[in-house]
Amino acid sequence: MLVFNQYRSGTDIPAHRSIPRHLRLRAQFHLQRRNYKEALLDLDAAVASEPKALEPFLKRAELQLMTGRLASAQADLEAASLLAPGDEFARTQNGNNNAYCQ
Repeated sequence: MLVFNQYRSGTDIPAHRSIPRHLRLRAQFHLQRRNYKEALLDLDAAVASEPKALEPFLKRAELQLMTGRLASAQADLEAASLLAPGDEFARTQNGNNNAYCQ
């Protein structure tokens, strides 16, 4: 908890730390506490800072599904499947999400 409190915003992160990794960890912390708005802000920042990374898109899509934002979840899953066309999980999740959105 102390580490979380120490770095409340992305601007507080020391230069030697990985900002995207930190954002993903903090988003996970918020998800565990059901602070969905804060988790989404961190995942948005992680996607913006790592637009070619698969994990932030998948985590954000999962959160979008949990909160009923199906169109946003579908967009994230489509982006993830484009980033890793051979990734079976991303492709499968995109197919599953399309079923929810129709």
